[in-house]
Amino acid sequence: MFVFNIFSKFLKRQITVELFVPHDAASQEAQLELLVLNDGQDTKSLNLLSILHNVYAEGQMKPMVIAAIYADTHRLDDYGVAGILDYKKRGKTARQYQLFIVNELIQFVAAKIKISNFKRHHIAGFSMGALSAFDTAWKYDTFFYSAACFSGSFWWRSLDLNDGYNDHSHRIMLERVKHTLVKPKLKIWFQTGQLDETHDRNENGLIDSIDDTTDLIQLLVNKGFRMHFDIYYREVEDGRHNFETWSLIFPEYLIWLNYI
Repeated sequence: MFVFNIFSKFLKRQITVELFVPHDAASQEAQLELLVLNDGQDTKSLNLLSILHNVYAEGQMKPMVIAAIYADTHRLDDYGVAGILDYKKRGKTARQYQLFIVNELIQFVAAKIKISNFKRHHIAGFSMGALSAFDTAWKYDTFFYSAACFSGSFWWRSLDLNDGYNDHSHRIMLERVKHTLVKPKLKIWFQTGQLDETHDRNENGLIDSIDDTTDLIQLLVNKGFRMHFDIYYREVEDGRHNFETWSLIFPEYLIWLNYI
């Protein structure tokens, strides 16, 4: 594990990345995969190092490099939906953030560990970082094999709740999926917690976190994605919107990566 800074010409600033590399990476280059992780500044809260040690020791994890990107004060602009601002005009640099990942970060990581390329690329995130991970994989589905969304912020909306908002038109990521004509080739992991929040916009008895995620899943199924094959959904009974819950579930996600 080590930390480095890379200057992004797309974002026009330094980005900090924490890199987790298997000790035998060089000998496994042909099988080595890359996981890009949003909110990389929180890997200690995620307990990532211990999780990796345990899952590797159990023989349930592919050879995997993890590039954990630190979020900074630009987080709500980097982690929006690319090309569409939300009702508070956030998400201004989401496109540039995606370009940084695809055109700068991954090549830099490969050069750092002295390999030519990775067998597969994956991307994951938490909350707003999950929204970003999904949108990035959706756009670059020929590049990313899978996306993982832990308590994803799929409520991200184009209109304020008090300005005529409705679920059928104003959830930005769901609208993007709805109007995508060609089905992307992706495997997608979703997780929510039944205690993620208490809000229930439409008063249907489901908290918004679960409602938004399951509505998105239904849209994906309508596009031809298959449950249990293309989509995995994990609802945690006592799960909350925090790293304690996500840390408990993260090993399950890494094992899932081993079988897709």
